[in-house]
Amino acid sequence: MKYELEALEQFIEYAIALNNEAPIDILFIEFDEKKSFVQDEVVKLKKLFTSYLFEAESERRLELFVLHHQTKIISLADRLSECIDVNGGPTPVRHPDRKTNLDLCRLAYQSLEELLTFIETYFSKYFDLDQKIPDTYMLLERRSLKEMVGTLTEKANETNVCSRLTEIALFPLTDFANEDSGKNISYRRLIYLKGLVRDISSLLQKEGEADLKFELIKLLVYRNFNSHYFLVYVTDNVRTDIHNQPTIAAQLDKLNYWLKLLYQFQVKPDSALKYGKPSIKDQLATWLTEEINYLEKKKQLTLMLPPSEPLDETESFKVGTICSVSQLACILLKETGLITNKNQTELIAFFSKHYSSIRNENISSDSLRVKYYNIEKATLNAVQLLLERMIEHSKKGRWLIFYVSGDLMADLVMEVALEGMFL
Repeated sequence: MKYELEALEQFIEYAIALNNEAPIDILFIEFDEKKSFVQDEVVKLKKLFTSYLFEAESERRLELFVLHHQTKIISLADRLSECIDVNGGPTPVRHPDRKTNLDLCRLAYQSLEELLTFIETYFSKYFDLDQKIPDTYMLLERRSLKEMVGTLTEKANETNVCSRLTEIALFPLTDFANEDSGKNISYRRLIYLKGLVRDISSLLQKEGEADLKFELIKLLVYRNFNSHYFLVYVTDNVRTDIHNQPTIAAQLDKLNYWLKLLYQFQVKPDSALKYGKPSIKDQLATWLTEEINYLEKKKQLTLMLPPSEPLDETESFKVGTICSVSQLACILLKETGLITNKNQTELIAFFSKHYSSIRNENISSDSLRVKYYNIEKATLNAVQLLLERMIEHSKKGRWLIFYVSGDLMADLVMEVALEGMFL
């Protein structure tokens, strides 16, 4: 395989050595000549790459040719970037007409960027998106995305988007924009992040959007934002939604509705936050399907169980009395023989649950127990009056019975006498 970067590589080695040996402020006499050489070399390389596109013996050889040159260009760009950073940084010189050794390195770096852009544009099929981007290029993109993330955060705070969802969506961008991050980033990752920030920015600018939270979820599914945190966020929201449903049938209906929505979401081809990992749509569909299967089995088991006995309507019914708590406790005395239950604790608990006093709808079992073991004289007097009233009432009932019985006897005697008279 032919190596086409030899001449440009030798020039870069020369420019780096010159910059390290001579003071950076000294003007380079042959600057214009070297500049013309670099520009001509870039034009020649573009033509050679294009001709190789048609002359390659196989597609595999063309792919290896592009990969080999792409890797070498990135390596040379990183070396130039280190040299530029040490001697003055990537910012342009204050006077564009100055032609120093450092400017020569900057010129060489720009030529490599131009070649990478050419390969990415015209050899996109063979361009290795998993190659790391040059360091200087990453620095510029990091600064640009950092500004955009700040703007998006402010815009999101002004809308009704969930702050947690916004934080999750912007985290990869914030992580990349962190200047302390020493992570290398690939072309694929950078392309994904730039597309994500563009779509989120467009979404937040929509006027009169009814539910930006739902729209952002749909956007992240479209972009295949296959982050674990996003998966947990969505499943937690669905779980809360189904738990608010009163029946298993209603829960199943809600889950099937979410699954229908998910299947209707579009997904951008060959797009992923984590390339090579399962898509967020597949992960959510699997989770929803498992939840549906679980509830369907639970519903079947519920139908197989025998029907439960109906609740006794009298369980919540209370007997109202005119007695106080102390008077009820006095009536419970076992010594009277009126009540024969031997377990006094159960008896007190039963009365406190099913009886109410004249002042309290709900009687405390502890209060009833205390009153039971401490009967006061006033309580005894009140109970005696109550019993006397009951006795008086029972006397009235006895005379009524006697009166009715006396009339019946008189009628019987009269009837017998009359029968004797007519015999």
